Amino acid sequence: MPVEAKIQSCPGFHELEGTIFPGATSDVSENGIRLCINQLLPANTFLEMEVKLGERKYLLSGRVMWSQLIDNTTAHIGIMFTSENESQMWSWKNQLSRVFNSEK
Repeated sequence: MPVEAKIQSCPGFHELEGTIFPGATSDVSENGIRLCINQLLPANTFLEMEVKLGERKYLLSGRVMWSQLIDNTTAHIGIMFTSENESQMWSWKNQLSRVFNSEK
């Protein structure tokens, strides 16, 4: 799934704050996603993400829990959702359930 992420806060690397970058998900769940992007991000970086799932786009917030360099141009970033917008999270979880149940 395509993702556009914006760095909200990045401890120790404040110059990255406000940076917007494209990525893609390689793993999704109700409570987080794994992003494939082109750079490592430190733990505790906060992101705002626009995630496309099916025909809908979701604006979700999350915190980097881990980051792993895969090769010279790819990093995997583990994000735990921190969205306080309950209706957006409910909608995300509901749509995620529909998508995965339709694949069975």
